[in-house]
Amino acid sequence: KLRQWLEAEKYYQKVILFDPVSGLAHYNLGLVYQHLEQVSEAEHHYRLALQWLPESADLYNNLGTVLYTQGNYLEAHTCYLKAMEQDASFYKAYHNLGRLYYVLSEIPLAIQSIRYAIELCPTYFLAYSNYLYLLQFSPDISAKDLFKEHVAWGQIVSETITSPYLTYQNLLITSRRLKIAYLSPDFRLHPAASILEILFAHHDRQTFQVIAFADVAKPDIQTELLQSLADEWYSIHGLADQEVADLIYQKQIDILI
Repeated sequence: KLRQWLEAEKYYQKVILFDPVSGLAHYNLGLVYQHLEQVSEAEHHYRLALQWLPESADLYNNLGTVLYTQGNYLEAHTCYLKAMEQDASFYKAYHNLGRLYYVLSEIPLAIQSIRYAIELCPTYFLAYSNYLYLLQFSPDISAKDLFKEHVAWGQIVSETITSPYLTYQNLLITSRRLKIAYLSPDFRLHPAASILEILFAHHDRQTFQVIAFADVAKPDIQTELLQSLADEWYSIHGLADQEVADLIYQKQIDILI
């Protein structure tokens, strides 16, 4: 997939060479650079694209995201509001604004903004996941109501996603080790990784086989350490959801965390 992004980069550069005022080409090249995590280049082309696409909510939202990534929170905030002005139902902008409020420790505003994103698009799972995370910081919700929110999300997921896996090939014998798998983007220098390191190291290997599915964009020394502690390690960064689901099914996982 990296090769495809690099090929797209060359293509849009050629388009811009022949048509420097193509707002769409600058926008698409900005998208390419954003996916390649070259945020300065993405910002440059998004700003150029705005000269010809000043009413694009998606463009304002993406520019806000690259500014957010660079720590330019004030201008990112402005971009998200601009996106909403162009399209009041653009739920991704409300979600991203909520993420911005979170890093600014404005938890009530973050919850309010992301909740509205969910109201606009109840199947926007990323927003719902972040919403549940934020609720844990709110003093205004009880443990009982927090649990209800999680159950409600689980119900939406179960009604929306139809699993193609109706039968499983896992051997139903007690003499084999159980395959316990962990799926996370946090197998890196992250607070969760220090806990996982202890967990990986102290699993009873006579009872469990430890498998990791790592959605890590930039592996580091912590990634290497965790990989050394796992019995099997699979990098899933960049894979589609269905590809990951197929891989998990093929590996006959017993317990997925």
